Amino acid sequence: MLSLLIVGGIAASDPAVVALQRGGELVCTGSVIAPRAILTAAHCAGDGVTDAVADGVSVHVIGWRVDPDFDGATLDHDVAIAIVDPPLAIAPLALADDPDALAIGGTLRIVGYGSTGPGDTSAPARRSGTTTISALAIDRIGIANAPSQTCEGDSGGPALAGDVIVGVASSGEDTCSMGASHARLAASRAFVVATVAAIADGAAHAGDRCAYDTNCAIGEGPCVPALDEPRLSFCAPACTGACPGDLMCVEGRCRHEAPSPGALGSVCGSRGDCASGTCLAPASGGASMCTDVCFPDLPGLCPSGLTCEAAVGGKDACFTPAFASHGCSAGGDPSLLFAIAIAIALTSRSRS
Repeated sequence: MLSLLIVGGIAASDPAVVALQRGGELVCTGSVIAPRAILTAAHCAGDGVTDAVADGVSVHVIGWRVDPDFDGATLDHDVAIAIVDPPLAIAPLALADDPDALAIGGTLRIVGYGSTGPGDTSAPARRSGTTTISALAIDRIGIANAPSQTCEGDSGGPALAGDVIVGVASSGEDTCSMGASHARLAASRAFVVATVAAIADGAAHAGDRCAYDTNCAIGEGPCVPALDEPRLSFCAPACTGACPGDLMCVEGRCRHEAPSPGALGSVCGSRGDCASGTCLAPASGGASMCTDVCFPDLPGLCPSGLTCEAAVGGKDACFTPAFASHGCSAGGDPSLLFAIAIAIALTSRSRS
C-alpha cells in the first residue's frame, strides 16, 4: 500500500485540488468540497497533516472527521474530511449522486500532487490524467494503468466522472505501473454530506461537537475542548447556574456530564464515535464504550479510574468499573463519574 504525482499525467489547473502538507512536505492530496471541508483519504488523517496548499494559498488543518466504517487494515471506506481555517474561497468540486453510474471499462480523470514514478524527486506539482475502471465493488473502484494512474503523494486525490467526484485515491503497488484503487464515494457519501453540514458556520448548538468558534450558533459557543478529552471540542456557552438540556455548569461553562461523548468511558456505537478510535464491549457483558487497548501484563497503560479487562473479540481494553461490573455507565453517582473523568484527563496531561 502506498501513501499514494500522477503517472502519465499532465499539468492540471483544478484549483479545488489541494496539497496536504506536513511542515511544508507533501503528505497527500485532497479536494475542496466546501469552504471548511477537504475530502481526502482516511489513512492520511494519521500522518500529521498541518496545512492545505493550492496556488499559493495556504490554510491550516484544524481537525478531522473520519468515516466511522474506515478499516485501517483493509482500507475499506478510506474516506475522511480535513477541516480548515480560515475557510477557502475556492469553488468546490461536486459529489456524485448516490448511487453513481459507473461501469467497468469506463473512463475517469484522476488528479494529484504525487510523484511520476518510483525515485521521482521533482517538486510536487498538480497533475491529471485519464484512467480506465478495471474493477468495481460497493466501496472500491479499481483502476488500470491506462494510460495514467496514481502514485506516491496522490492518496486522497479525486477520481472524477465528468466534473463530479466518484472516488478518493486510496492504494496501489510500489512500482506505480500496475493499477491502483480508489475508495468509492457512494459508500461514504452519507457520512461526507452529514459532516459538511455539521461543520458549517452556525451549524452546532450548545453541547454539540464543534471544530471552531463560529461553527457554534450565535450565543451557543465558543467551541472549547472537553475537560476529560482535549481531542474533542463542544459548543459551551458561559453559565452561572442552569444549562440547556442535560448539560451541567462546570468551570463557568455548560458542559456534558463526564464522560463527554467520545471520551474514554462513554457509550459508543462504532469506533467513529470515539476520540481514541476504539469502541469495544467488555467480555463480562454490557454496552460498548470508548476505550483504549491494553495488556494485563503491562500495568499502567490504563488511565487512573479504568482497569484492563477482557473485551469482546479477544482483546483487552480499559473499562470503567461501571462497565466492567454492570455493563452500563448510566448508573452510579454522577459526581463520582465526573471525578473519574477528570482524573483520566489529568493523568493523560501529565504523561504528555
